[in-house]
Amino acid sequence: MELSSNQKIIEKVEEIVQFLQEGEEYQTYLQLRKKMEDHPKIPSLIAEIKKIQKELVQKTMRKEDTKQERDKIIELEKELEAIPLYVDFLQVQQELNTIFVSLHDRIESLFQF
Repeated sequence: MELSSNQKIIEKVEEIVQFLQEGEEYQTYLQLRKKMEDHPKIPSLIAEIKKIQKELVQKTMRKEDTKQERDKIIELEKELEAIPLYVDFLQVQQELNTIFVSLHDRIESLFQF
C-alpha cells in the first residue's frame, strides 16, 4: 500500500526533527539548559524577572507608573548577562532559532501556490 502525500510529508518532517535533535547545536542547548537549571543563581534571577514582568503587565493595564519595575528588570537582566553560562545558552538558543526559522521559511516556500 502506497503512503499518502500527507504521510510522506509527516515522515520527512519526523526525519528532520530527529536529525535536529541529534545535532550538535541541540545537544549543546540541552546540556547548557541543564547546567543553568543547576546553577545557584540563574533560576532565581529568571523567576524574579518573570514575577516583576507580571507586576509590570498588571500595572500597565491599570495605567500605573511602571518605571520601578522596568528598572529592576534591566538590573536583573544585566546580572544574568554577567554570567557566562547564561550568555552561552542565549547564543546557542539563537543559533537554534535561526535554524528553525530557516526550516520554517523553506517549508512554507515549498507550499506556496
